[in-house]
Amino acid sequence: MTSIRNQLESAVGVGERFHVELEERDGDLVAAHPLESSPLPIVVEREVFSAEKSHAESEADTVPVEVDVVVEITDRVREGRVIGRVVESGCGGVDSNSGSDSNPDSSTTQNE
Repeated sequence: MTSIRNQLESAVGVGERFHVELEERDGDLVAAHPLESSPLPIVVEREVFSAEKSHAESEADTVPVEVDVVVEITDRVREGRVIGRVVESGCGGVDSNSGSDSNPDSSTTQNE
């Protein structure tokens, strides 16, 4: 029997990685979810992202208004948004150690 939680995790792509463009909205770093099946947008915890930002951004001591990153979708939700964990900053490709082996094509979905 499939639970509602399992269906939601599948719809939002828990464990999958996506290249997205984060934007600052009301103090949060958010992105539209690239999966059409997802009812939730993505949010990245600012504290975690700020700790991982590049040296150049650290010197400026600011977070860009828009930034391209690769996020891994977690199983946590905050204020109606699924939490994404930044696994790569910049426009590079998706790390080959994707958390989802069942559908390798879905882990490279692009937000265009």
